[in-house]
Amino acid sequence: AHYKKVFCEDRIDAFDTMNELPKSINIKDAINFMSTAWENVTKETIRNCWMKTSILPEGFLDEYLNDDSEPAVVDVIGEIQDLIEQLPLDQPMDAEEYMVIDDNVIAREIPTDEEIISIVKNCESNESDDGDLETEPLSYAQAITFVDGI
Repeated sequence: AHYKKVFCEDRIDAFDTMNELPKSINIKDAINFMSTAWENVTKETIRNCWMKTSILPEGFLDEYLNDDSEPAVVDVIGEIQDLIEQLPLDQPMDAEEYMVIDDNVIAREIPTDEEIISIVKNCESNESDDGDLETEPLSYAQAITFVDGI
């Protein structure tokens, strides 16, 4: 959520500066957005993530983090909605829709079990093919000749 908020702020700033829709971002911009977004992550956010995984015993994190140590988590979705409303778009999406827009984007296909088995079998057969080649050991004289040639 923090990344998307930073991205919206950047696009609005770019539009305000150029009065036209800004060009696409590059990798450096994305890294800077991530850095800024990470600065906005609170202890409470991290605590909530660990709690949601349910892999730590109950009360484990309470020993290390006080609930009073960080202010309440900011309503980032509300802030994103405010930013979206500032964009010069005819039909803007709402913040909730914006937050989940990438959820179904597949960065890389996950291979099926059959594909993994096929890959492993091909590697094993290639290794056994290589093992079939027998090489004769070099004699001491041949080794010296080769070393002298280097």
